[in-house]
Amino acid sequence: MKIVIREGMFETNSSSNHSLILTNTKKCKADIKKKDKQLDDEYCHIFGGGEKVASKEDKCLLLAGLFDGMVIQYGAMKEEYKIFIKVLRDNKEKELLAKIKENKKEYKNNRGYEPYCENYFAEGVLIDCTCDFKREFDKYFKVKLSMVDCLKDPRVKALESQTDKFNKAEEIIEERKKELYEKLHKFIYEDGIIVPYAHL
Repeated sequence: MKIVIREGMFETNSSSNHSLILTNTKKCKADIKKKDKQLDDEYCHIFGGGEKVASKEDKCLLLAGLFDGMVIQYGAMKEEYKIFIKVLRDNKEKELLAKIKENKKEYKNNRGYEPYCENYFAEGVLIDCTCDFKREFDKYFKVKLSMVDCLKDPRVKALESQTDKFNKAEEIIEERKKELYEKLHKFIYEDGIIVPYAHL
């Protein structure tokens, strides 16, 4: 069995779990403390001693990779991904969109290893871990945008005619899309922070 030692490199085996904290500037310290307590800080390692993904470019590339995981691997969050891309198009982020497109192509060709994510998280050494990105990402950015979900809304149920119900449900879908657009815009261009961590 070949053993390779790479000095200064945080590496684990497949029993590790790496994930992230999606937060903002105001809540960042509290969210990291909360996560440390949940995971037992003796075994929790925030990459780079608390290194945060905070630049617009890094946030967008990592978000795009997370969306790719949801869309390509799970067939989920397709509408949310379209809204994310719309935010970038509306802000004329041509270079970022080109890089995202290139990464997506590489993701599809590399059996589900997203290139930006793989390189960012300790240079790919955590590929085999049981990763919990999906749950954290889902919690932060998933929005109920289907007609079925919106028909369950109390504002829709209160209406009598089917036409009124469908019209109201469509209104709610548009409201939710607008809210997600604003949330993504704020996350990207203002105070969004992603904190990568590993739990052994």
